[in-house]
Amino acid sequence: MKRKTAKEILADSFHELAEDRQIDKITVREIAANCGYSSATFYRQFSDKYDLIAWDYARQIEGLMRRIGTDGYTWKRALWDCLEHYQKEREYLANILKHTSGHDSFISYMTEIHCEEASAYIRRCSGASSGDQTMSKVLVAYFSASGNTAKVAAELAKAECADCFEIKPEKPYTKEDLDYTVKESRSNLEMADESCRPAITGCVGNMADYDTVFVGFPIWWGREPSIIDTFLDAYDFTGKKLIPFCTSGMSGVEKAVTHIKGIVGENVCVLEGKRLGAEGTEEEVKLWTRLLGV
Repeated sequence: MKRKTAKEILADSFHELAEDRQIDKITVREIAANCGYSSATFYRQFSDKYDLIAWDYARQIEGLMRRIGTDGYTWKRALWDCLEHYQKEREYLANILKHTSGHDSFISYMTEIHCEEASAYIRRCSGASSGDQTMSKVLVAYFSASGNTAKVAAELAKAECADCFEIKPEKPYTKEDLDYTVKESRSNLEMADESCRPAITGCVGNMADYDTVFVGFPIWWGREPSIIDTFLDAYDFTGKKLIPFCTSGMSGVEKAVTHIKGIVGENVCVLEGKRLGAEGTEEEVKLWTRLLGV
């Protein structure tokens, strides 16, 4: 028997709590405690409870939609199975629909998920891929000190059929350089100086070809590492979508987004960023980019 993942256990916990409570009254702490986890564990899996809701719905519906056209599984059968799912989960879904709104509206999640799956089916039938539509106009640029960001960047590039560019320091960071407990360590000295721009090796020779650029990094001192600022200073992002993402156990990406906007200027469209856990999966990043509309 397949062992449940932390995401699945947290989703089950949320379902249990939602049986007799409004979902907007349920806290992250309660969801985690109900299944014996800490809040820190929750935030390593999801950004908030609405992220959990979207992921949980997607995993159930996508499984049905992606079966269409295989082993005689038709659209009619898929729609029937969806209706059966809605009937079985009617109280839970009614709770979500009634008690979410605005940016966290479950209706918007449902619409995005079903539209994406319909598009994927059409591409499969026509023999096209998502890469045929984007023509490689998406770039995932990332700096990874320990390997976590590199893994998430690879999943993101796979999900978006994007090109990848690793932001490499001209002088590689050593273990001692990254020791934040030592006041005079290289990383601490760099982050203490707002004007610091560590040298980068290599460059993106065709930056003008990209419409969307994801920029990934670990969180240092509450924001993006200075080497990311070097990368941002090196190119003109006017007319492009710039989308930051970070890998962090707890720290959010908000401060980094604000700092990045200050570097690239008001003529660049910097979208809302995302904190992704070190174990970010293709499914997780696809759901995020789907909600972004990229």
